[in-house]
Amino acid sequence: MMNQTLLKRLMSIGDVSAITLDRHHDDVINLFAQTDQKAKSIRNQIIHQFEYIYTYLDHDVIVFEHKVYTMNYTSIQDLVHQLNRTLFEHLPKDGCTTCQWHHLLNNHLLFDPEGRYEALRKRFNLTYKDRLMKRIIEHHMIHLSEQPRSIYMSLMEAYRNEKSLDIMRLTPRYLEIIIDIWFSIKKKTYASLDDAIDKLSQSHLAIEKNMFSHITKLISMTCNWNEKRLSCMNLAQIIKREVDLLKFE
Repeated sequence: MMNQTLLKRLMSIGDVSAITLDRHHDDVINLFAQTDQKAKSIRNQIIHQFEYIYTYLDHDVIVFEHKVYTMNYTSIQDLVHQLNRTLFEHLPKDGCTTCQWHHLLNNHLLFDPEGRYEALRKRFNLTYKDRLMKRIIEHHMIHLSEQPRSIYMSLMEAYRNEKSLDIMRLTPRYLEIIIDIWFSIKKKTYASLDDAIDKLSQSHLAIEKNMFSHITKLISMTCNWNEKRLSCMNLAQIIKREVDLLKFE
């Protein structure tokens, strides 16, 4: 439940077109403005009006009535541009291709005085297209290949040579690829890498339980390098097998 005092203060800030609360985290607030410039203006007002702990490139962490909140700032103009690229031009991203689409349709809408956010929901409430699935798979599969510089081969080499820093750097990227391909095959959106992994953990499908088991080993602090390497191989094999079953032309 959103703190109503905080919500009223945010609603009073100039240039705020809409406010949403993250469906998965009740301490993540998204503020929307019409343009990038107005989004920057909102951020400046937030920083001056509230006690903040950290300031990052695209968001801030503030404290209000002894609770910590993450504040995200988005230009509706930029959001529309990104969604058009994903849903009409079918352009994949390096990870979490459908995350913005997922948040648009699923986050809790708290403030939308002119109905602009709700209008976007109606505009982009679309079915998951085969072409988008295909483009995501094509974009990522090269990184699961056995080419020398693919993410998969780089990670396998890091395991063989026990290069901890390379493993830490490559593992999140590898998981982003696995997850983006898998959810495209299922034609499902997801909010984040953590959200997707959580969905796999709750699945009753044997294949998704198996994937979750391997992912758990990859991110575990107790599994040895050989166990991680085998899980890396198994995840790639699962994805390749499922992609082959699609029989793309």
